[in-house]
Amino acid sequence: MLVVLLAGQAQERLVEVELAGVQRDGHFRLQNAGQVAALSIAGLPTDRFTFEGFLPRSGSARKERLAALVTEPRTAVLFESPLRVDTTLADLLQAGVSPTRRVVVARELTKMHQEVIRGTVQSVADQLRGRSLRGEVVVVLEGGREREPRTLAEATAMAEGLEAEGVRRREAAKRAASTTGRSATEVYAALVKARATGQGTAGSKRSRSGRRAASSE
Repeated sequence: MLVVLLAGQAQERLVEVELAGVQRDGHFRLQNAGQVAALSIAGLPTDRFTFEGFLPRSGSARKERLAALVTEPRTAVLFESPLRVDTTLADLLQAGVSPTRRVVVARELTKMHQEVIRGTVQSVADQLRGRSLRGEVVVVLEGGREREPRTLAEATAMAEGLEAEGVRRREAAKRAASTTGRSATEVYAALVKARATGQGTAGSKRSRSGRRAASSE
C-alpha cells in the first residue's frame, strides 16, 4: 500500500507501508493509517523519519531509548497509551530533550473525534498535565541536534545505574558511552575505579545494598 506524505506544500513523499500491526524481521509494521496520518499533518520534516513504536515502559531499556531520542536527527513517530502521554513527555524532558523542540500529539486520527495538539515539548506537556485522554494516541517528535558529549561523571553514573539493574559492567559501560558520546574504555575504567574506591553514586549503592539485603533473607 502506498501512502502519500505531505511536507508542507513544497514536497511529497511516497512511503510504502504494510498495515499488519506486528514487528518482525527487525521492521515495524504500522497498525493502521492513523500513524501515517499523524506524520502527514504534523508539519514536521518528513525527508527522514523513524517509526519508534511503543517505548519500553520502565527500566534501563526505556532510559536508553529516551536518551537516544535526545539527539535523534530524524522526525520520530511514537505510539503511546492515552494514560501515559503526559508521563512520556515529562520523561523526554528529563532525559534532555529541549523544551523548545516541536512535538505533535494526535488523538483518534481518521475518526470522528480526532484531536491534534501542537507546540513545544514543554508547552504540550503543560497542556496535557492532569488531563485524561481517550483513544489511540500518536506522538510525533521533531528531530534533535547533535550536542556536546556529557561529562565522564555523568556517563559513569549512567553506567552505574545500568549495572545496578543487572547489566554486566562492560556492557553497561558500552551503553552509557554510546548514549553520552564518551569512550567506552574511559567509562569502564572510571566505573571500575568508582567500585574499587567505593565512590559509586548513592542510587547505585542503594540498589546494591537492597539486592544484598534481599539475597540474605
